[in-house]
Amino acid sequence: MRFDTMKKYLGMIILAGAILTAVSGRATTVFNVASYGVVGDGTNDDYPALLSACEALQSNQGGELYFPPNLTCRIATAGVGGIAFSNLSNVTILMDQNSVLLMDNLVSGLAVSHGIFIQGPCTNINLIGVHVKYATMSVSRQGWSPIYLLGANIYDGTYFQRGSSNGAENTAALEAGAIKNVLMQNVTVENSPSGMVGIVGVDGITIDHFTGINSWADGLYHVNFRNSHLNDITLINCGDDAISMASYESDTNNANITNSFHGEDSVIANVTITGYWPTNGDSYQPAGGLAFLGVRDVSVSDVQINNRYRGIRFEAGFENFQSNPAYNFNFLANRGLSISDVGISNCTQIIAIGNDAITINNDPKWWQSDVHLSDLQAYGGDTTATIYGENGGDYPLMDGFTFKGFSASGYSQPYGTFQNFINCKFENMQFDGNVNFNGFTGYGGDPLATNAFNGGAYPSQNSKILNLKCQSVTFLGLKDCTLDSIVSYGAPQDGITLTSCGNVQFGSLTVNNANRTAWQYAAGILIDSYNKNITGQLIKFNQDSQTIPNSLSLGSTYSNRINQVVINTGLNTGSNLAWDQMWNSSQSQIGAIHWINTGVTTPAWQSQIFTP
Repeated sequence: MRFDTMKKYLGMIILAGAILTAVSGRATTVFNVASYGVVGDGTNDDYPALLSACEALQSNQGGELYFPPNLTCRIATAGVGGIAFSNLSNVTILMDQNSVLLMDNLVSGLAVSHGIFIQGPCTNINLIGVHVKYATMSVSRQGWSPIYLLGANIYDGTYFQRGSSNGAENTAALEAGAIKNVLMQNVTVENSPSGMVGIVGVDGITIDHFTGINSWADGLYHVNFRNSHLNDITLINCGDDAISMASYESDTNNANITNSFHGEDSVIANVTITGYWPTNGDSYQPAGGLAFLGVRDVSVSDVQINNRYRGIRFEAGFENFQSNPAYNFNFLANRGLSISDVGISNCTQIIAIGNDAITINNDPKWWQSDVHLSDLQAYGGDTTATIYGENGGDYPLMDGFTFKGFSASGYSQPYGTFQNFINCKFENMQFDGNVNFNGFTGYGGDPLATNAFNGGAYPSQNSKILNLKCQSVTFLGLKDCTLDSIVSYGAPQDGITLTSCGNVQFGSLTVNNANRTAWQYAAGILIDSYNKNITGQLIKFNQDSQTIPNSLSLGSTYSNRINQVVINTGLNTGSNLAWDQMWNSSQSQIGAIHWINTGVTTPAWQSQIFTP
């Protein structure tokens, strides 16, 4: 915003070294840093003069710190911060066009302070047109940020807490110590030794039109916060997660996602995220574009994520790495997350879902999620696309996730895995390559194992996979699940495989343009001997042109029933049909087979009906 426009907006009356500004009907004293001796030529050390202006504002118990246009306010004094206020409300920092706070006091390549540090409790903090830049990148990752907002009662100087120094849950203390009602508009930060902006213990922040360039750690780093509204955000070269929203839990007994300061009522919209610092991505390689760790009621839309290791990551569980339990960072399962219209390109993992050190025997609050993703598009390059669940043992990773409208294409090695899911729904998905839907049953495991750890087995359960199109797909270890409109195209081996699955129903399974040449025993659809109680309405094969027999191979004898199989072989023989283990006993698990051999002079449909 130009200064003449700003003056009209604020209705400024210039008074000697200060300006009297009418904001929301309240008279505010504005302190012009130039009136306190700031030179702003980028060479002079402006710290003493800037400190005088800040002290005057502090003595006034609030006001506006104003930087005229075209200043480079250089901080060169060793061991000091740029701008710092504690327990001071009604503060505005306004930088006119082309002005910047330059942190140029690194020691041996390391930063020594934040650029702007606001500590609570306080309210009504405005940063308008602010530009904070470290003169160079530090030689390694540190804890200092260009802008850091820290609510009181959540930090003991070393570790974050939720309101109590002993780690006990104390939401009233979080409320009492919070920084409330923050506005950041037209803000730019560069070359951060840590995160670009720390948003810790903040209740209500709006960030509109923000640009962050180069950070060793996160971009917009949220902890124990709520009501964060982000719009028109550009983040370039973040060393860690670009937008991170988290709530740390030390008091595992009393941790409750419905308690306040778990990110509730937050919105992320119109965001572009790209690249790493360092540019080779070695700072913290598993970093994501968006990261959600123990938060709730967050809405996300219109996001582009490019050239990151992970696109979106979700994490819950225990990180018991400190001897003092109060210092551990634990994350409740995310709930009430709605994420839509996200583009992800050239990321090694499209989505990562992790539960650390959690088993089904833990309280469901640590693993029972509620996350809805829709309209996700992923495009690759020379990397592997992965929909990935990570863990440290055999336990469910995905509970309560919904994917609707998800496509991945352009990857040199397209491959996806959805792993250990419960109460999930996957709908309208399309992938260039291969996809796995897995439980921890394992090949040959009992697909009807109970909800205990029978030999480490835990099937994926009570889920739906609908309208899926991919090259090939494997369903391993599914129990009590529904499949429908599953389509494989151009598979070099088995197109659709079911193994170690139990009580699975399907509407239709279709294999198009099979190219089963990679393995001499490949089937178009393989339902192997380890399945139990597989029931389906229709299996179809279109233009199956391979002489390899068995478009359908049904190897299991455990109460399976397929109503119809329809085969267009594209051959002049009938060998490429179906094999059923039960035919050896004069019975069949297939109700009827209909086939046509288009390779003959007069193609005609043929049928065989079986008696159950």
